[in-house]
Amino acid sequence: MRLWRDYLRPQWLPLSFAMFLMLIIAATTAALAYLLDPAIKYLFLETDARQLVGVLPAAQQPAGAIGLAWSATTLAALVNLVGLPASVLGNELAHRFGRRQVLIAVMIASAIAGTAFGFSGATLPFVAVVFLAFVYGWTVIGDSATLTAGVVAAADPRYRGATMAMHSMIGFVGSFIGPLAFGAVLDGAGGEENGTAWGIAFASLSAVILIGPVLMMTIARRAERDAA
Repeated sequence: MRLWRDYLRPQWLPLSFAMFLMLIIAATTAALAYLLDPAIKYLFLETDARQLVGVLPAAQQPAGAIGLAWSATTLAALVNLVGLPASVLGNELAHRFGRRQVLIAVMIASAIAGTAFGFSGATLPFVAVVFLAFVYGWTVIGDSATLTAGVVAAADPRYRGATMAMHSMIGFVGSFIGPLAFGAVLDGAGGEENGTAWGIAFASLSAVILIGPVLMMTIARRAERDAA
């Protein structure tokens, strides 16, 4: 009873909010597993990896580039592995040049690289597509640590846990909604067999990414105007 009276009862509102966010995360995680079920069947039961990556197979591979070295799934895995240090590097750049400036630059670069990568499969040589994939892999992860560090630094120390819970919830919900919106745009633009449709789908992601720089620049101008 003392635990409830002295510790839990005074914090019932933030604790209830945290539990609500945990339920949302649990629900979206379960839904994501359900949505991935067809991909798991393609990969492990039918041993068909062609459905997992769309842009890379659409590119024209050079003659003789056959086998594991040029597998789309292998290249996608390498892009993700090589992109991991980008998060740490982005945070280091934020310490040196300023968090807002680095975030704006990385988000704009990610939007440009994503759009270019999406349209590259049907127009550029395979090597150029792979290069754009690595650039996109770097930029799409480059703002992760900087955003998290910024949230922690800006949060009220009394509500830092709840702030991080909200931050994580937004990330998980975005990870759930993003693929659904991407697939809807892809289907609406012509389907997975249409190279231009992939470009339009990636461009739709870039449009959402650009909301970040616009908001940050708007907030910065407002803060400068209020300070003056």
